[in-house]
Amino acid sequence: GRKIFLKDTVAIGTSGKASYKGSIHEGIYLFVFPDSSVYEIMVTSKKEYLIKISQAEQKIRYSIQGDSIAEAYDSYQNKTNVLLDRIDSLKYGISTAESHEAQLALKQSMKNDLKEIDRIRNDYVHKYQNTLLGNYLLAQIPISIPEFVIPESIAYPDSLKWVMRLDYYQTHYLDNIVWEDPRLIHTPVLEEKINTYLDKVVGQEPDRLSKAIDLVLNKSTNSDIRKFLTESLFSKYEQDKHRPLAEYVYLHLIREYYLKGHVPWITDHQLSLLKDELNVLQATAIGHHAPAISLPNQDGRIVALYEIDSEFTLVFFWDYECSHCKRILKDLVSTGSKYHYLNIEFFTVFTDNDLDIWRAYLAKRIPKSWVNTYEFDQPDRPTIAYHIKQTPSLFLLDADKIILNKHITVAELDRYLFQVAQKSKF
Repeated sequence: GRKIFLKDTVAIGTSGKASYKGSIHEGIYLFVFPDSSVYEIMVTSKKEYLIKISQAEQKIRYSIQGDSIAEAYDSYQNKTNVLLDRIDSLKYGISTAESHEAQLALKQSMKNDLKEIDRIRNDYVHKYQNTLLGNYLLAQIPISIPEFVIPESIAYPDSLKWVMRLDYYQTHYLDNIVWEDPRLIHTPVLEEKINTYLDKVVGQEPDRLSKAIDLVLNKSTNSDIRKFLTESLFSKYEQDKHRPLAEYVYLHLIREYYLKGHVPWITDHQLSLLKDELNVLQATAIGHHAPAISLPNQDGRIVALYEIDSEFTLVFFWDYECSHCKRILKDLVSTGSKYHYLNIEFFTVFTDNDLDIWRAYLAKRIPKSWVNTYEFDQPDRPTIAYHIKQTPSLFLLDADKIILNKHITVAELDRYLFQVAQKSKF
């Protein structure tokens, strides 16, 4: 899987001994055996371990000796795995229970087992404070949200309590990470916790996500952790940069960390490539002014995007051969009619070559109130300036022609306009 890094392969001799000579960091490692069985161990500064393998009840069993922390982690795994196996059985029992009472009883048993896992983890955290084991398990403890007392004078106490709980959860979600312990880099917990925080806990909005990235990297007081997380987050959002939100964060990382000298380990050549990447992508990035468009309409008159005076402008790139474009056009007509009172203008750019078909389609299917243009044979093609690789493609702009979102679906557009409409009521 994605979380497993194959360090090396070693041969086990006839005596049952194997050795690996190379750099091994303190952390969690998996032994993957020829029969595909897996054994997870915690490696500390101790470099010699005795792993005993036995078979009983059709299962391979492992135990480790040679280091107190490794042995304690092994003990923790054994205790919690028994409970996790039982929880899996209870889940199946709940789904097949014949009565509501039986279901409730099984759910209560599962709840008790989950509490027992929490109790075991807390015990180990307390007993092994400041060790790799203690810090690893501490990072897995969920945040305990306090009970907020809401004054009786508040009109909607439940709503306020929900907002306060959410704010506390988001603010304190990372509290149990020991940011000074670089050994956590070599365990699954650090990257998994950060990804959960960014993907599920923080609101998926450009500014919120960028501020969350800043919070994570500012918490990284240890240089090794900071380097690991900077590279990890850069890779995470670079891989997804075709999505507008990921692109926004990716450019934020380049601009605020790589180009400002906070990433001293990269080369001048890499830095130069990132500068070029930034210049290309930010031309059509969320939060930036949209590239200017001046194209002829069906009457041959040149129409400029920046001459349009409206609260919102939707720039729509399409071509006649694209069947999906035709469906989108139909939905856009419906959406435009639905939110006509929001002062939204539609600016379409036809990217195909057959202008006769385009004019015929305009006469039948597209509202005359829209600004409909074509770019055929134009020297400065907007599809190049907007990096259009396929149609349909939609850009939503505000009154100042700043890009609010791009490559959006009609459903996403409808959702955004609905929120704007709701706010305008108050």
